[in-house]
Amino acid sequence: MVSKIRPGWLAVRSWIPWAAGCGFAALGVSPALAEIEEVVVTARKRAEILQEVPMSVTAIDTAQLERLGLRDLKDITRYTPGVTLDRGFGLNDQRLVIRGLSPSRGRPNSAALVDGIDLTTESVSTPGGSLLINPRLLDIEQVEVVKGPQSALYGRAAFAGAISYTTRGPGDELEAEAGVDVGEYGRRYLRAAIGGPVTEAFGLRLNALKWNEDGYYQEGFTGADLGGGHGHGVSLVAQWDNDGRLTARGRVAYSDDEYDQQATFYDAANTFLCIPLTGPCTNPADTANEPFVGLFGGSPPDAAGRVSFLTPRPEAGDIPAERKPYEGGFAEVLNTSLKLDWELNRGTITSYTGYSRADTGQEFDADFDVRPNADFTEDIGRGGSFVDFDTETRVFSQELRYSSNVDGPVQYAVGALYWDEKVDQVETGVSVLALPPWPGSTPEGYFNSVVPTTIVLPNNVGRDTNSRSLYGTLDWDIAEQWRLGVEARYAREQMDVLGSGCGNAFICAFPTTPDLAIVPTPDGLSQIVKIPVTDSKSGYYFTPKAVIEWTPLEDLLTYFSISRGVKPGGIATVASGSWMDQGVMPDGNLNELKFDEEKLTAFELGGKTTLFDRSLQLNGAVFFQKYDDKQVPVQQLVNGFLASNLENAGNAEVKGLELEAIWVPTDNTRLQLGYSYLDGKYNTLSYTTNSNNSVARAGNCLPVAGVCQIELNGNSLEDIPKHSVVLVGGWYPPFGDDGMTGLLEIDAQFEDERFIDEFNDRMLKSYTVFNVRAGVQSDRWDAILYINNALDDDTIKSWSAGTGVLATAERFSPNLGIFPPEGFSIAPPPRHWGIRGTYRF
Repeated sequence: MVSKIRPGWLAVRSWIPWAAGCGFAALGVSPALAEIEEVVVTARKRAEILQEVPMSVTAIDTAQLERLGLRDLKDITRYTPGVTLDRGFGLNDQRLVIRGLSPSRGRPNSAALVDGIDLTTESVSTPGGSLLINPRLLDIEQVEVVKGPQSALYGRAAFAGAISYTTRGPGDELEAEAGVDVGEYGRRYLRAAIGGPVTEAFGLRLNALKWNEDGYYQEGFTGADLGGGHGHGVSLVAQWDNDGRLTARGRVAYSDDEYDQQATFYDAANTFLCIPLTGPCTNPADTANEPFVGLFGGSPPDAAGRVSFLTPRPEAGDIPAERKPYEGGFAEVLNTSLKLDWELNRGTITSYTGYSRADTGQEFDADFDVRPNADFTEDIGRGGSFVDFDTETRVFSQELRYSSNVDGPVQYAVGALYWDEKVDQVETGVSVLALPPWPGSTPEGYFNSVVPTTIVLPNNVGRDTNSRSLYGTLDWDIAEQWRLGVEARYAREQMDVLGSGCGNAFICAFPTTPDLAIVPTPDGLSQIVKIPVTDSKSGYYFTPKAVIEWTPLEDLLTYFSISRGVKPGGIATVASGSWMDQGVMPDGNLNELKFDEEKLTAFELGGKTTLFDRSLQLNGAVFFQKYDDKQVPVQQLVNGFLASNLENAGNAEVKGLELEAIWVPTDNTRLQLGYSYLDGKYNTLSYTTNSNNSVARAGNCLPVAGVCQIELNGNSLEDIPKHSVVLVGGWYPPFGDDGMTGLLEIDAQFEDERFIDEFNDRMLKSYTVFNVRAGVQSDRWDAILYINNALDDDTIKSWSAGTGVLATAERFSPNLGIFPPEGFSIAPPPRHWGIRGTYRF
């Protein structure tokens, strides 16, 4: 939806959308008028002025995206307090946290939509969503971040909120533009677009993008770039309008991107904890006599001075000079959509049809714990692992909606949605581990010597998720200053999963084999034969929402809402170990991997106002969210190996406050403040486990049938920064006599410390990042010099859990255990600069 912005400020509609909390407002300012402008959003599937929407919404338009260089969702969340994006294990491992609700293992908490079509998909073997939405944000008109549960409005995935992308269409006049962004570390973004009317009723818009980044870090052994990539994309939009009665809009977007393995720093065991199996530890420091585990605890060291050492590909065996880095990942994505609007006398029928396809692959070091020897050669030790996934994702959806347009105090809408996702993955990774005194196991080089000669048998995983739902909305102007809104959705979801079982009874029963999933055969070493296992899970859910609005003054809106969110249950395909079918003996079903839905009840009280001739805007909201049956990953010992399953083990609550202020004190200055406060606690979190790691980290054990029941009641929720602040200041003076405008902007982003997981023994430190931009803009062109992370903050901002193997464990203690709970830091971007520019024809 095109924002209603008066021309003049920066002469090119390049306003500063900024928001936090209740009604994060993407608003413009004209130096000639010194007032905050109105913006139109479609967060509730209809065009509305943002300050009149009784919910918290972030809106950022295309001018903002380009001027600030916001290339992916991580960039957008940096300007949205209360929203965090964590990156982890692999290419697809991106976990979006809105208002303290963190997804566990795989299923996203927040919906992702493009032009109103749900593209929220779930990865198979790594946490996070898949890549149906191009991270380069191809030709986006506006991005809207909606906070709070939106299950009634958007459906199955909008448990904590939603991210809605609106793409650009052909305008009323022929227009073309070309843009460039070049900078340090090989950063090159080239884009071009042309669009406009072909006939009075028909228009086209074509957009193309080519990009490259070398990455900010190099791998310690091979010198290969880490964290970079390159790719290209193109999109075509066709729009037809039959005198406003029938309109059709079709879009096709294709992208092909390749990514290097990301830069990571392994954080090895630095803490020893005793295991309270039968009671409290008598002397936690006496690790020689007490049973104990070693783990990484505390906060990861900053990135300065650290080097990313990753296991190279093992094809060359033990010859370091001939070893090469892993490929990283690729994503080939096709998105197609068709929207039809048929205007009737008393309403509008709208059809949304979407089909998307993503072919993705990942190949990278999966244990991350290689270390250099004294001669700076890699020490693989007794084992290691790498992953090699090839994944095919297909999504089809069809939605029909009728929206009323009648005289009177009541308006309504009803609709139906069919959504189907099919994912097929072939995994050919290898994990090996030598346990003495097995013949042939050597302390050094075992991984390199075994993997090149091993027969690799593919592991096939598949999932088919089908969702069908009916929904409705009603808005009733019950009095001059009062309005009541009601929404509800009723849905059925079915999930069918294909997994793997263990086909070797000896290995299933006796896991003390020399290698993980590798056995001797007449032809040499081979992975075990895996047998297919299928299972299904279905469920129904109902998600209502009610909101009452009171507008006592023309520029003052207050509202109170109650909403319910449901995140459907399913079958966990993100399971560690050598096969999915688990248990004392694999039994041919996946019951141990099934989990039920999460439920959320949210209360929100908010207000929005504009003061002093529209030069000051103040928005705020307080909210309380009650979280039931939270899906948490639990560590269990399965067939002698640690495995991570999902259980509905937690009940929690989140209390929060969000504030936003925008002030335009003069014609040429603008100040903005966004603040978020979050306080999330587990009221109850209790489950059984036979993992010594989990028992030691919990510090308690109630013996139950030979295993421990541990309790983490009262712990803080993971991934929640208590305080988040964004400050933006801008000065936009006239520049010359040709209508040009100068630009000088500084922003600061502060995020408080936050726990990494529910045990609360690992924490990411607080940090502050400053960015600076300066340039000039006119009707035809603009040029901006930018410095991101101007003070070179090197605090680790994302961290992911992992398990080391004996190579790491032997450095600390021979009794540490084979798989200590360690992890790795995701290397943050250092200070870097560049120049962005756009020319409009």
